[in-house]
Amino acid sequence: MKKVIVILFLISISQFINAQEVDLDNKYFIGGSVNFSIQNNFSPITSLPAIFPNEVSSSSNNDFKRTILYFSPYIGKELNPKLYIGANIGYTIAHLTTNLTSIGSPPSDEFKINSNEIEFGLFFRQLINPSNSLKFYIQPYFDYNILNEKTYVGSDYTEEIDVKYYEVGARIGLMYYVSKNFRAIMQTRLFSYTGGSWKNSIDNKSQSFNSFNTYLNLSSFGLGFEYRW
Repeated sequence: MKKVIVILFLISISQFINAQEVDLDNKYFIGGSVNFSIQNNFSPITSLPAIFPNEVSSSSNNDFKRTILYFSPYIGKELNPKLYIGANIGYTIAHLTTNLTSIGSPPSDEFKINSNEIEFGLFFRQLINPSNSLKFYIQPYFDYNILNEKTYVGSDYTEEIDVKYYEVGARIGLMYYVSKNFRAIMQTRLFSYTGGSWKNSIDNKSQSFNSFNTYLNLSSFGLGFEYRW
C-alpha cells in the first residue's frame, strides 16, 4: 500500500511539472471548513486511559462533557484545467471533563483532558472530466500534525503527551460551478496512511505508531464552497 501511495504522488508531481509549461490565466481559489461540537453524557460507558485501568466514565449522570472546535482554511491555484495544487493549515481545540468512577463506588475526582493540535497540509486535485458541468476529481494529500494533550485528575496535573504524526492519503469528490467565481464541492476521504510517534513528557515514555484506513462510506461526504479569482 505504501508503494501505491508513492506512485500516486509521483504521478501528481509529474502532472505539476508538465503544467508549468502551459499558458494559464492563473486562477486562485480559497475554501475551508469549521466544525464545532458539544457532547454531554457520553454513551456507552468507555474505559479511560490505561493509567486508570479500574476506572470508567459515568454515562448515567450528566457529568461527561466534550467540546471540540476545528477550523482549516486552504488556498490553491489552478495550474491547468485538470490539475490544481493547494495548501492548508488547521487548528483543533478540544476539552473533555467527567467524574472518575470506581466500579461500585460513587463519583470521585473530576477527570479533565485539554488538547491542542495544529495541522499543515499540501494537496493536488486531479479532475477526471474537466469538460463536464459536474466534475469528478481525486485529491492526493499530505498532512503533518502536532498534538499536545494534558490530563488532570482533580487539581493534580498527571500527564502530558506530545504527538507528532503525518498522514498521506487521497480524497474523492464532485465539483459544480454555481457561478463564475463560486463553486460547490462534495468530497470524502478515500484512504489514508498515518505514521508518527508520541511521548509522555512526565515519565519520558515514547512509542511509534502507524495505521491504514479506508473511508468508503456515503455518509462521510461533506459539502463545501470555494471562491476563485
